Amino acid sequence: MLLTAVHHHSAPADQVFRALTDPGLIGRRHHDLVGAPSCAVGPDGGTDVVVTRLVDVVDSLPQPIASPVLEIREHLRWDPPTTAGGREGVFSLEVRGAPLSVEGRLYVVPLDAGCDTIVEVEVSTTMRVLGGRLLAPLRRHVGTWIEASLCSVDAVLASEQGPAVDLRHKGRRSPSTAREHTRRGDDARSEFDPGAPRAVG
Repeated sequence: MLLTAVHHHSAPADQVFRALTDPGLIGRRHHDLVGAPSCAVGPDGGTDVVVTRLVDVVDSLPQPIASPVLEIREHLRWDPPTTAGGREGVFSLEVRGAPLSVEGRLYVVPLDAGCDTIVEVEVSTTMRVLGGRLLAPLRRHVGTWIEASLCSVDAVLASEQGPAVDLRHKGRRSPSTAREHTRRGDDARSEFDPGAPRAVG
């Protein structure tokens, strides 16, 4: 099951990346952390981030397949910055308490005004018999979770910069050309993947 989401930020790409990787800002974005987030930056600017969270999934997943509260360990590995100032990375989620596999790619794409964050997520399950029953509600939950996480980036940056930061969702970009946009930083627009859930920010 592939999900794609595109979220526009009014803040520039370097500030959005900082909100996605700085342990202090991650702590301000999420109130369900287990322990402190970790962030390791390599000599070339590549960045590894590990965050563990407790996520409430009551009524989202069938019981007793998954517990009402799942411990999710997020591991994000970001490449060095591109020449245009964008970022590309991969992530994986270890979902403790459910037979799920979640992985994907992230892009922070600079624009003339602000930037776009593109998230491509592949969700699968090891259960053959109940797999469809498990993935259908999970699709909705993952889409909501992604959008809430990206909106928290807007909120924490707005708290630093004041009312000048516009929190409205604007740009939409096609994920199929994400790498090209990250290099070029151009301003093409597209809508959410029709197959992906659109969460209310």
